[in-house]
Amino acid sequence: MVRAIHDKLELARKAGNPIVFIKDAVNEPQTKKEKFNNTFLEELSPLKKEIVILMRRPNAFSGTPLMDILTEKRINELVIVGAHTNTSVFFTAIEAKWRGFSVIILEDCVISDDKVAHAVFMNEMAKKHGIEVF
Repeated sequence: MVRAIHDKLELARKAGNPIVFIKDAVNEPQTKKEKFNNTFLEELSPLKKEIVILMRRPNAFSGTPLMDILTEKRINELVIVGAHTNTSVFFTAIEAKWRGFSVIILEDCVISDDKVAHAVFMNEMAKKHGIEVF
């Protein structure tokens, strides 16, 4: 998954597409999952000009400036990658769709710690919410 995200990230950068990183805002991560969610892998780290938003809920729109940033940059299509399919990816994608965005999930660029939940939520997004899954 890391290689897939890295490759897509490089393509987006070369195309000049705006990139927004969403990061869990856990102050002192305690569990392995919190540490994973709270750290950018070196090969997936934002560049200085790229935006990083800290989120405290499993929906990147809730309590963050994400909508303002997307509006300011006139972005109407979101490509969502990352962890976790059954929480943050799902709730952010659904909220984006409700707000009128075109939403794409790159299947090889999302992950969950539960394979069954991953499959169920991917199906839910594609079949019931009209989110494009590639």
